[in-house]
Amino acid sequence: MPFLETHFSFGLAHAVMVATNLGVFESLACQTATSTEIASRCGSDPASTQRLLDVLVGSGYLRYRGDRYALTTTARTWLLAGSPHSLVDAVLFAGDEWELMGHIKGYVRTGMPLDIHKCMTGEQWDRYQRCMRALAGQLANEVTEVLPMPRGTTEMVDVGGSHGHYSVALCRRYHGLRSVVLDLPEAVRAAAPLLAAENMGHRVVHFESDALTHDFGGDSYDVVLLSNLLFV
Repeated sequence: MPFLETHFSFGLAHAVMVATNLGVFESLACQTATSTEIASRCGSDPASTQRLLDVLVGSGYLRYRGDRYALTTTARTWLLAGSPHSLVDAVLFAGDEWELMGHIKGYVRTGMPLDIHKCMTGEQWDRYQRCMRALAGQLANEVTEVLPMPRGTTEMVDVGGSHGHYSVALCRRYHGLRSVVLDLPEAVRAAAPLLAAENMGHRVVHFESDALTHDFGGDSYDVVLLSNLLFV
């Protein structure tokens, strides 16, 4: 039903984004708490915070017993920064995506697309790259298992790979492989700390360039990796 798919989905999405932004889930990482305690930890209004918490209980992110709230398995798995499956950074960037989605009506009316790479601020680039790294973390192991790698491959270019996590995962699986992660200068600036944290700088390196104009050459690489490059 259109009403349910817009009204309730819209409200729930904002509730999860706001709770993540305020640190509601992190405030419950180690122990249960009352709404007043959570509001104090998050620096938010107690009455309004309680209403937000009740929404999160109803949607399966929190449990409520007595006067105390606790994380559900869903929240503990996906919405804590320290979880190996954390999607906190993806949820934080969702707020930026929501703002960008406001341009859809103008696009449909005029046919003029929005080049998000030219309108994002430095902070948005940072959130964008952390978001993409969080999503890649969920898929990298599967990618390395199913991606066919020709025998004797040594040189790969990861086009638009920014954080480089797919390159890192593949290089760890194939010990003779090296990768160049080619991306826009803004992406490289924001993603450089993410790649550095992998401690694979001797085999996975950044290269600043635009994939639309870059001359890849005929024999430069054995493998070209394209992942999450096209947005329609």
